[in-house]
Amino acid sequence: MVVAILLCLGAIWGIVTGVVQHRTARIIVSTMVLILVIAGWIYFSLNPY
Repeated sequence: MVVAILLCLGAIWGIVTGVVQHRTARIIVSTMVLILVIAGWIYFSLNPY
């Protein structure tokens, strides 16, 4: 479950970074994705089911 979500986020991140070539926008998007991954990891750690 968690691995599938991480793979989906990775695919989305790859697509977005491929589309967004502007450096500042890419940093913002990367930070947002990183926050989402951490939040999702904490959520699934607290709620495994």
